Amino acid sequence: MTLFEHTLPIGFIVFALILAFGLGLFSFWRFLPRNRYNVLLGLLYLAVIALFAWCVLLPGRKDAVTRLLKPRFLVVLDTSASMTLTPGEGVPSRWSKAQDVLNQSWVTLVGSECEIDVLPIGTLLGDKLSVAETTDVLPEARASRLRDGLKQISDRYDGLEVAGAVLLSDGRDTVEAFDDWASEIVSFPLHT
Repeated sequence: MTLFEHTLPIGFIVFALILAFGLGLFSFWRFLPRNRYNVLLGLLYLAVIALFAWCVLLPGRKDAVTRLLKPRFLVVLDTSASMTLTPGEGVPSRWSKAQDVLNQSWVTLVGSECEIDVLPIGTLLGDKLSVAETTDVLPEARASRLRDGLKQISDRYDGLEVAGAVLLSDGRDTVEAFDDWASEIVSFPLHT
């Protein structure tokens, strides 16, 4: 949307510019002898009118952009090496289960309402990824720091509207001595 903000109507300004342009051309054509200096003077006059038109019309132009901000939905993906373990023989690993969860239909459903940020968490909190980029991530972290990672995520998204989060993990915080990290309060709804 383009708006022109002036105290006079835009039609009056355009009419005045056309009138000044036309009267200048008529005056030079009718009353001045045609020599090199008068032609230069006429061209200078036309350049001044053109610059004046640009100064009057262009700076008043304002483009308004409306952007719909969607809430965020976080997927916290544990990338520790313990995700490659299986609970038993013939049972898929926790990492393959996490990948299956990311390929389910809820991703497109939630993605239509929210911006989905996938946050890999291991020894350190990684940069946010899209769901499609998670196929390149491997569970290679030496440890999982779930308490510290969730605290960092909470701090990173403080002040932003977060609809919720899904934690895809085996639940083992290899740095903390106790499992009470799961009962700590997080600033957004957390699903496991």
